[in-house]
Amino acid sequence: MFKDSNIGKGIPPDVDTIVDKGFDGIKTEYPNLTVIMPKKKPRGQDLTNEEKEANKVISKRRIVNEHALAHIKKYNSVSHVYRNKGNDIADRFMLIACSLNNYHIDHKEAAWHDLMILKSTLREARLIENIISLHV
Repeated sequence: MFKDSNIGKGIPPDVDTIVDKGFDGIKTEYPNLTVIMPKKKPRGQDLTNEEKEANKVISKRRIVNEHALAHIKKYNSVSHVYRNKGNDIADRFMLIACSLNNYHIDHKEAAWHDLMILKSTLREARLIENIISLHV
């Protein structure tokens, strides 16, 4: 699917392309890309400790993208085939889903920040009440 889409031609060479082990031929198909891919275990052998550690580092970088895609895919219009007319409708669905996801993340972080301020304020109020009760 990646090869058929020619999307690799639009990625600048100075941008890291982090992929999983399923993208075997990407380096030969797009030699100008900076591809970061985990090392596959050779048949009948084990990976060295260094290779395992390198795979862990790559996985930690990839998981951020995987989680973002999972959040976006919860909007079913992005996950399913759209069969009506319009060439750019799939791009619009993706743009809307990404925007909603970003809004949710921003709103969630703002709500978390407000909650932390409220908790801090309540703690300070309790401390003040305790100090006042001690002096009365």
